[in-house]
Amino acid sequence: MIPLCERSKTAYSALYFRVIGSLIFQILSSFCRLAQDSINSSLPKFYSTRFISNELMYQELLNNQSQSSIDLYIQTTAENFAYSFNSIRDTAFGNGLVSGLLTNFDFEITQYIPLFSGHRVIYKPTIYKQPYTCDCSVTPTCISPIEIHDNITGDVVFIVPGLYKGCLLVEAVRQSNLQCLYSQACLEQINQFIQSSISFHVTPLNVSILSRYNITTNINELLGNLMTESWIKNISYSSYYYECKPSQCTYTKVGKNNAIYIVTALLGLFGGLYKTLYLLVPILIKTIRRRREKLFYEKVQHFIMEFIQSTTKMLSYDWNSIRLVFHSNMIVSGLNTDSVTYFQGTYPSLELAVLLLPYETCRCFSSAMCSMNALIFFYNSTNALPIYTIPGFYIGCYIDDAVRISTLECYFNQSCVDLLKLYLNYSKSFETKSLNPNDIKTYNVTSTINDLFKNAIVEQWLSNNSYKNYYEKCRSTSLKVLRIVVPFLVRSLRHRRNLQDSQLHRLIRLRHLMQKAIHSIRYLNLFRSDNVDNEYRHRNQLISTRLFICLLLLSMIILLIYTSQVSVTHIITIDQPSLEDYSSLYEKHSKTLVCPCLNIGIDQEKFITLIPIFHQVCQSDFIDARWLIGIANTIDQHFYIYNRDFRLRGYSTFSALASVCSLAKINIFNALIDFNSSTFISNTLFSESRLLIQANASIDFYITSMSYSFSRSFGIIRDTIQGNGFISSILSSITLRLITNNKTNTNGSIGSINPRYKTYDNGIDICSCHDSAICIEQQYVHTVDNTNVPIYKIPGMVIGCYGFEAMLQSNLFCFFNQTCIDGLRTAIGFYENFSTQALDLSKLIYFDINSTIGSIMDKAMIEKWTSKVNYTNYYDQCRPIYCKYTYVNKNDVIYIFTTLFALIGGLVSILQLLVPCFVKLIRKMIRKWQQRRVATNIDN
Repeated sequence: MIPLCERSKTAYSALYFRVIGSLIFQILSSFCRLAQDSINSSLPKFYSTRFISNELMYQELLNNQSQSSIDLYIQTTAENFAYSFNSIRDTAFGNGLVSGLLTNFDFEITQYIPLFSGHRVIYKPTIYKQPYTCDCSVTPTCISPIEIHDNITGDVVFIVPGLYKGCLLVEAVRQSNLQCLYSQACLEQINQFIQSSISFHVTPLNVSILSRYNITTNINELLGNLMTESWIKNISYSSYYYECKPSQCTYTKVGKNNAIYIVTALLGLFGGLYKTLYLLVPILIKTIRRRREKLFYEKVQHFIMEFIQSTTKMLSYDWNSIRLVFHSNMIVSGLNTDSVTYFQGTYPSLELAVLLLPYETCRCFSSAMCSMNALIFFYNSTNALPIYTIPGFYIGCYIDDAVRISTLECYFNQSCVDLLKLYLNYSKSFETKSLNPNDIKTYNVTSTINDLFKNAIVEQWLSNNSYKNYYEKCRSTSLKVLRIVVPFLVRSLRHRRNLQDSQLHRLIRLRHLMQKAIHSIRYLNLFRSDNVDNEYRHRNQLISTRLFICLLLLSMIILLIYTSQVSVTHIITIDQPSLEDYSSLYEKHSKTLVCPCLNIGIDQEKFITLIPIFHQVCQSDFIDARWLIGIANTIDQHFYIYNRDFRLRGYSTFSALASVCSLAKINIFNALIDFNSSTFISNTLFSESRLLIQANASIDFYITSMSYSFSRSFGIIRDTIQGNGFISSILSSITLRLITNNKTNTNGSIGSINPRYKTYDNGIDICSCHDSAICIEQQYVHTVDNTNVPIYKIPGMVIGCYGFEAMLQSNLFCFFNQTCIDGLRTAIGFYENFSTQALDLSKLIYFDINSTIGSIMDKAMIEKWTSKVNYTNYYDQCRPIYCKYTYVNKNDVIYIFTTLFALIGGLVSILQLLVPCFVKLIRKMIRKWQQRRVATNIDN
């Protein structure tokens, strides 16, 4: 092997920093954008989460609970965000994907091989030696300070403080910090060395601004906080109170009962109530507690199952999303599992070329899932002879795909483990024991890794559900309620009895007065005293009696008129009403009708039906395996195919489209399970119109958040591929050029290697894949000779830096036209016995023929949603306990007279006190006036 050691002058020069430095800032920009997208997609879900409180919380408790919910939301969102980057990093590392930035693999090349007309490349993992020795074959987190070297001498002229390069550039940026961006001197130093032709006026970050970070905080910490400096939180107690709308408030007052109450309460209650409660309360408490305990375990088990299902589905979905983008972009693996790379061309400048490998009858070009049994070979000077087949183990285009279909049966067999150690020259000092098949509970020895992966590699979930602990935390208020209600009930009964006795006494007294009035109406004296001989006093008493009667009658008339005109609110209750009863009541009393639900939490699937209608392309011939195989077979018909030809690029586009449709269906199916099992909260029965509003709001939110989540999940993967500069096997984005010193030189290096980004002309300007991953140009079918003349234009289809990016910007215009499809088949030589029917224009509802695949993907490949809300099913699930309504009316006759009789006693007492005094006072004043008048007449 001949090492390529001369990356030095180019790979570490100021020119190289222009390449890698630009990507670093692209990565920083994508971090900010992706964090903002993650927050924007998760906030609506947080806002729509129902805050359940069966009673009004005081402000401090509300603040504490709300703060806990906010903290949990921020933590969960940040962890999921960081998890996405870690998953992509680990997948890229496991598959040994090659960066065209020369960061994770060094190159060794063979002597000139006539079969390839060039030198085959052997990838060797890069080893970083600063600040410590780290091997990219062991971990993808190796880093080294970014140095700028002199273009001529290669000497280090500047070390950029805080910035690192590493096996994967995105990972290196995560471990970097921003201290250089806080220093004007550092920025000017960089500008001096790169000698940019563009005016460079950048204001450094302001270190004086108060921040929870410092200038040496690594970017991974910022990423773990979603790139946020702080969160502005506003917990409004008044808004909470308004939404809660408490129907009543109850409070307790601590005091000592008086002796009379104690004696009466004991005598009235001890005999009957004690015996009744003694028998019933224990039975009642046991029954209630047993039912609550059963309900507790059912709810906890349901929650656990939802957690397990959502966790396993998220894990599988994330992995499938990463595979989809990597496969559609046909990223090269440095483990040589998918392809062989070599340099060919005219000396001294050789260009990188890629030959995709076959696995038996399968080719990595037509399917990334190709695989075969894993073999151990014996190598001699001329041949490689297979000496052992590892049971249940596979290799394939990508390591993770092959591992997924493998089993662990060899690792359950000590003999197989020993043979592996022997053939792999494994250290004998370390004892390796086989796995114990008796420890298996859910799986068996032939279960595939994929079977384990579907359950998150979990053998068994253990849970400890303690109702006792829950009860202690909850601190049931049942006894408190009884303590409040029972005394209140007793007081009410006693007061009612006393009131009845008082009313009876007043009636007897009134009857006696009326009888007396009949016999002595003329000489009626209600204020008779013992001294009946005093004529003056007797006259006062008679006047007082008449005035008393007049005032009493006048007061009664006023009270009668007032009481008869007062409006009174009546409450009517109907137990366990039917739907027909409720409908009738709602028509008449819709404003005041209230019906508490027996089941306040209802699974949405019980009354909501939601069905997606996918875009017709997801059921079309163009995602059929026969269409993809047919395109792949057109390549075999020719010795040479232009790199930008539809035959090469079109396959990756439609392969990605098929995968997107498949993933969208899985995602929708999983999301529908979550939607259907979501609990619809209604403590009171909703009217049909209100239910439709609430259900449609829930449906709209689900569709929006699910669609946004589906399209956003690919954003991190796409930006990571661009940031790491991964090489596509069709060399569509970045390639390498080898400048040789001497093709016959076998001592030391034979040349230097440089990354080169592809450019695309969209008809307006020329775009470089270094600056953006979304560069595109029109897609054609070209001649199959070296002239590369375009012979057929495919309307709507474009090519670009990566196959997935090009697919997103393409549309299906051509595939709605049968003539266009037939012309394309003829141009590429598609002779498979498989007809391809054009898409149907009449089936378009939301989209049109010019809609890009990216815009369709933004809607999760859904053309339309159909939904139905069944009110009858909702009513049956709610099962209202009772319905009550109120209406306002005048007092009836019985109530009026009852009120009057209740007031007479008090009125009479007041008049009896005031009227005689008033009469005495008036008569005394009159008498004095008369005496003065008589005295005046005598004097005259």
